[in-house]
Amino acid sequence: MGSYSYTYEFNTIDRQQTVLLGKRLGVLLRPGDVVCLEGDLGTGKTVIAEGVGEALEIGDYMTSPTYTIVNEYPRAQGDLYHFDLYRLSGEDEVYDMDFDSYFNRGAIILVEWPDRAGSLIPKDAIKVYLAKVADSTEHRKITIYSNRPLEI
Repeated sequence: MGSYSYTYEFNTIDRQQTVLLGKRLGVLLRPGDVVCLEGDLGTGKTVIAEGVGEALEIGDYMTSPTYTIVNEYPRAQGDLYHFDLYRLSGEDEVYDMDFDSYFNRGAIILVEWPDRAGSLIPKDAIKVYLAKVADSTEHRKITIYSNRPLEI
Protein backbone atom coordinates (compact mmCIF):
# COMPACT_ATOMS: atom_id res chain seq x y z
CA MET A 1 0.00 0.00 0.00
CA GLY A 2 2.95 2.33 0.00
CA SER A 3 3.93 4.55 2.89
CA TYR A 4 1.09 6.31 4.69
CA SER A 5 1.12 8.16 8.00
CA TYR A 6 -2.41 7.18 9.02
CA THR A 7 -4.37 3.94 8.72
CA TYR A 8 -8.01 3.53 9.71
CA GLU A 9 -9.83 0.20 9.76
CA PHE A 10 -13.59 -0.32 9.77
CA ASN A 11 -16.03 -3.19 9.48
CA THR A 12 -19.44 -2.59 7.97
CA ILE A 13 -22.16 -5.18 8.09
CA ASP A 14 -24.51 -3.84 5.42
CA ARG A 15 -24.90 -1.37 2.58
CA GLN A 16 -26.28 1.34 4.89
CA GLN A 17 -23.18 1.26 7.11
CA THR A 18 -20.91 1.37 4.05
CA VAL A 19 -22.76 4.44 2.72
CA LEU A 20 -22.47 6.05 6.16
CA LEU A 21 -18.71 5.49 6.18
CA GLY A 22 -18.54 7.15 2.75
CA LYS A 23 -20.47 10.11 4.17
CA ARG A 24 -18.11 10.35 7.12
CA LEU A 25 -15.18 10.43 4.71
CA GLY A 26 -16.92 12.84 2.34
CA VAL A 27 -17.31 15.61 4.91
CA LEU A 28 -13.54 15.55 5.47
CA LEU A 29 -12.55 15.91 1.82
CA ARG A 30 -11.11 19.14 0.47
CA PRO A 31 -10.92 20.53 -3.05
CA GLY A 32 -7.99 18.85 -4.79
CA ASP A 33 -8.29 15.57 -2.85
CA VAL A 34 -7.99 12.37 -4.83
CA VAL A 35 -9.57 9.26 -3.30
CA CYS A 36 -8.67 5.87 -4.74
CA LEU A 37 -11.32 3.21 -4.25
CA GLU A 38 -9.75 -0.24 -4.43
CA GLY A 39 -11.09 -3.75 -4.11
CA ASP A 40 -12.46 -6.65 -6.10
CA LEU A 41 -15.69 -6.50 -8.10
CA GLY A 42 -18.69 -6.15 -5.83
CA THR A 43 -16.85 -5.01 -2.72
CA GLY A 44 -18.63 -1.65 -2.46
CA LYS A 45 -16.46 0.93 -4.17
CA THR A 46 -19.47 2.66 -5.71
CA VAL A 47 -21.36 2.39 -2.40
CA ILE A 48 -18.58 4.37 -0.68
CA ALA A 49 -18.75 6.88 -3.57
CA GLU A 50 -22.50 7.26 -3.01
CA GLY A 51 -21.85 8.16 0.62
CA VAL A 52 -19.23 10.72 -0.40
CA GLY A 53 -21.73 12.17 -2.87
CA GLU A 54 -24.39 12.45 -0.17
CA ALA A 55 -21.95 14.25 2.13
CA LEU A 56 -21.09 16.67 -0.68
CA GLU A 57 -24.81 17.20 -1.37
CA ILE A 58 -24.71 15.81 -4.89
CA GLY A 59 -28.35 15.83 -5.95
CA ASP A 60 -28.02 13.01 -8.45
CA TYR A 61 -28.01 9.36 -7.47
CA MET A 62 -24.40 8.35 -8.05
CA THR A 63 -23.77 5.34 -10.20
CA SER A 64 -20.52 3.85 -11.34
CA PRO A 65 -19.35 5.41 -14.61
CA THR A 66 -18.25 2.02 -15.94
CA TYR A 67 -19.12 2.85 -19.56
CA THR A 68 -18.73 6.64 -19.51
CA ILE A 69 -15.44 6.42 -17.55
CA VAL A 70 -16.17 9.67 -15.66
CA ASN A 71 -19.25 11.28 -14.16
CA GLU A 72 -18.95 14.99 -13.42
CA TYR A 73 -20.97 16.59 -10.63
CA PRO A 74 -20.77 20.40 -10.61
CA ARG A 75 -20.83 22.05 -7.18
CA ALA A 76 -20.45 25.66 -6.07
CA GLN A 77 -17.80 24.54 -3.54
CA GLY A 78 -15.82 22.65 -6.17
CA ASP A 79 -16.79 19.87 -8.55
CA LEU A 80 -16.75 16.15 -7.90
CA TYR A 81 -15.38 13.81 -10.56
CA HIS A 82 -16.08 10.09 -10.23
CA PHE A 83 -13.91 7.85 -12.43
CA ASP A 84 -14.27 4.14 -13.09
CA LEU A 85 -11.19 2.94 -14.95
CA TYR A 86 -12.17 -0.75 -15.03
CA ARG A 87 -12.64 -0.88 -18.81
CA LEU A 88 -9.30 0.77 -19.56
CA SER A 89 -6.28 -1.38 -20.28
CA GLY A 90 -3.60 0.57 -18.46
CA GLU A 91 -1.73 3.77 -17.84
CA ASP A 92 -1.27 4.69 -21.53
CA GLU A 93 -5.00 4.53 -22.21
CA VAL A 94 -5.76 6.51 -19.03
CA TYR A 95 -3.17 9.11 -20.05
CA ASP A 96 -4.70 9.40 -23.53
CA MET A 97 -8.04 10.44 -22.01
CA ASP A 98 -6.29 13.45 -20.43
CA PHE A 99 -6.87 12.02 -16.95
CA ASP A 100 -4.20 14.13 -15.24
CA SER A 101 -5.80 17.40 -16.41
CA TYR A 102 -8.60 16.78 -13.88
CA PHE A 103 -6.14 17.19 -11.00
CA ASN A 104 -5.66 20.90 -11.72
CA ARG A 105 -9.34 21.84 -11.43
CA GLY A 106 -9.67 22.10 -7.66
CA ALA A 107 -12.19 19.26 -7.63
CA ILE A 108 -12.60 16.24 -5.41
CA ILE A 109 -11.79 13.15 -7.45
CA LEU A 110 -12.92 9.59 -6.76
CA VAL A 111 -11.17 6.85 -8.76
CA GLU A 112 -12.38 3.27 -8.93
CA TRP A 113 -9.77 0.80 -10.24
CA PRO A 114 -6.87 3.27 -9.75
CA ASP A 115 -4.31 0.55 -10.58
CA ARG A 116 -5.18 1.16 -14.25
CA ALA A 117 -3.77 4.71 -13.91
CA GLY A 118 -0.46 3.61 -12.40
CA SER A 119 1.91 6.52 -11.82
CA LEU A 120 -0.71 9.06 -12.90
CA ILE A 121 -2.32 8.83 -9.45
CA PRO A 122 -0.93 11.54 -7.16
CA LYS A 123 1.34 10.24 -4.39
CA ASP A 124 -0.78 11.98 -1.72
CA ALA A 125 -4.03 10.31 -2.79
CA ILE A 126 -6.22 8.87 -0.05
CA LYS A 127 -6.57 5.09 -0.51
CA VAL A 128 -9.73 3.23 0.47
CA TYR A 129 -9.39 -0.54 0.26
CA LEU A 130 -12.55 -2.66 0.50
CA ALA A 131 -12.68 -6.42 1.01
CA LYS A 132 -15.52 -8.87 1.58
CA VAL A 133 -15.40 -10.63 4.91
CA ALA A 134 -15.60 -14.42 4.64
CA ASP A 135 -18.81 -15.79 3.17
CA SER A 136 -20.89 -12.68 3.81
CA THR A 137 -22.71 -10.84 1.03
CA GLU A 138 -22.53 -7.41 2.69
CA HIS A 139 -19.95 -7.54 5.52
CA ARG A 140 -16.89 -5.51 4.52
CA LYS A 141 -13.50 -4.70 5.96
CA ILE A 142 -12.59 -1.20 4.85
CA THR A 143 -9.13 0.24 5.35
CA ILE A 144 -8.38 3.90 4.68
CA TYR A 145 -4.81 5.10 4.19
CA SER A 146 -3.97 8.80 4.35
CA ASN A 147 -1.04 11.11 4.84
CA ARG A 148 -3.14 13.50 6.91
CA PRO A 149 -5.25 12.79 9.96
CA LEU A 150 -8.90 12.10 9.20
CA GLU A 151 -11.41 12.38 12.06
CA ILE A 152 -13.50 9.47 10.79
